[in-house]
Amino acid sequence: MSSTAKIIWVIIVVIVLGGAYYWYTQSQATPAPTTTEPAAMTTTPAATTGSPSGTDTSDAALVQDSAAIDGQMSGLNSDNAAMNSSDQPVAQSY
Repeated sequence: MSSTAKIIWVIIVVIVLGGAYYWYTQSQATPAPTTTEPAAMTTTPAATTGSPSGTDTSDAALVQDSAAIDGQMSGLNSDNAAMNSSDQPVAQSY
């Protein structure tokens, strides 16, 4: 074997051993310690249902929720119309 081929093989072996060492050290690494929040920061917010009336199930609350949904849908329709008006077709190349 020529000396150039031996040097190439040594470099390859060093790279493989270095990669194996890196993989081993990463698999053995311990996770960083987590910090605990102060007691004042651990309060949980009240759960929300996402509807304006909350958990009220009366007819008036359903009408209020329906009006809110209609408002959101009309906003979606106007956003969609604005996007479609500026949409340009793209030529496809095959």
